[in-house]
Amino acid sequence: MDLVIPTSVSGEVAQPGPPTEDCTFARDERGQISVLVVLCVIPFVLLLAFIFNSANQTSRKIQMQGAADATAVASAVTVARGMNFMVLNNNAMAEVLSLMIAIRCVRNTTRIMEVYVGVKAVATCIAAAICSIFCPGVVADCEDLMEAWPKWIRANSQWASIDSYVNDESGGFGWRVLDTLDNLNQISKVGFAFWSALQAREYARKNGANFDPVYGLMFGGKSTGVNLGGYSMPLPVPTFPVARGPEQAIAYQAEDCQYKFFGKLNAVVGLYLVSIDPRRSGESLGIYTVLRWANLNHLKGDWGIIGEIFGVILNALPGPISAVLGKLTSLLGSFLGIEILGWKSNPPKPMLLTNHPENSETDERELDDDALNDLRPYLQYLGFAIGRVPLGSPIGGESFLNKPNSLVQIQFTYAQADVYNPTKWDMWTQDWRAQLTQAKLFDQKVNDLLGMLSLSGLEPNWAFVNTH
Repeated sequence: MDLVIPTSVSGEVAQPGPPTEDCTFARDERGQISVLVVLCVIPFVLLLAFIFNSANQTSRKIQMQGAADATAVASAVTVARGMNFMVLNNNAMAEVLSLMIAIRCVRNTTRIMEVYVGVKAVATCIAAAICSIFCPGVVADCEDLMEAWPKWIRANSQWASIDSYVNDESGGFGWRVLDTLDNLNQISKVGFAFWSALQAREYARKNGANFDPVYGLMFGGKSTGVNLGGYSMPLPVPTFPVARGPEQAIAYQAEDCQYKFFGKLNAVVGLYLVSIDPRRSGESLGIYTVLRWANLNHLKGDWGIIGEIFGVILNALPGPISAVLGKLTSLLGSFLGIEILGWKSNPPKPMLLTNHPENSETDERELDDDALNDLRPYLQYLGFAIGRVPLGSPIGGESFLNKPNSLVQIQFTYAQADVYNPTKWDMWTQDWRAQLTQAKLFDQKVNDLLGMLSLSGLEPNWAFVNTH
């Protein structure tokens, strides 16, 4: 058999090709995706680490903001509780004083009625003895008066003992209660301030702040502090804008809360006087009303229009006549045994609002709008929460952490809460509350610090630090 050698068209000898089984790998596409996976897995892991750690940092910032909110609210709520506690004490002082006035006036009323009924009984019985046959009505009046007179004597004796126990200036129970309430107010002004600072730290710790031992602190819009180089450095303890006011304010509040025309205390006293002697209830109630009015005005130091009229009349009278009238009034009071309740030496005083809380006492009973606006910053509180930046995470360790700086690995957030009274801004209305507000105090505090460093001309806007 002849061997045929293939040739090309041009006559050249054709070269044999590679075997078919040797060319399959070049045409095989299996495994190409593995190369892409290998090339993409590294950036994917890096991206996953970045997302995870950024989310971790964001979660931490949210947690720290919650800690700052808790710091501010806890401080403000404690201050509001302190204000309401002092309001409660003030109103208790007014209630106790109302009771003391009522006891003194009932005692004076029974004494006057004892004298009045006794004199009237003697005169009526003498008239009945003279015309016993022809005046049967007078005899009945004599019997009624002789029956009522011992009741007033017993009542006067009982109320004299009660009055001595309650109203004695040297140690009466009423004065002791008022002094205790006054002392509680003074202790509360300082005690609730330090408690508020402790609450700020404690609630910051409970809500995620972990930069021990500080955790959290607070500063007031206005507060007492220490003087450093001519600048006042506020302390992280709130200043309550209150001070002991004039004692007359208690009498004014007693008049407003107890001595209204249909007041409960008046009703109880009226029923009691009627029960002693119903036939002469008009006289006893009238005497008690006049004595109550006189005693209140005496404690208030303000006799109103009637006092002004009497003052004009006495000033118009000649001096000797005025002196005689004064002596007669004094003798009549001594004869009847009338003794109006007055303030003792070193009297108890209520705690009132003031825009000068650094003073222990204030003479202002009520504040005008300008004074109220001046004291409002004392009830604004800026709370800080301080925490450590996480030092590592499950993915990437510290490689992908958003560190605030390279020196101190801490972060802080802030929030502001204000204390306010939606009903009435005074220390007689127990409605003081706290609320979170826009944190405007941060710029003020930082700029104050720059001022202490002689950099007050900068006055930058620090809003970028926290957008809460």
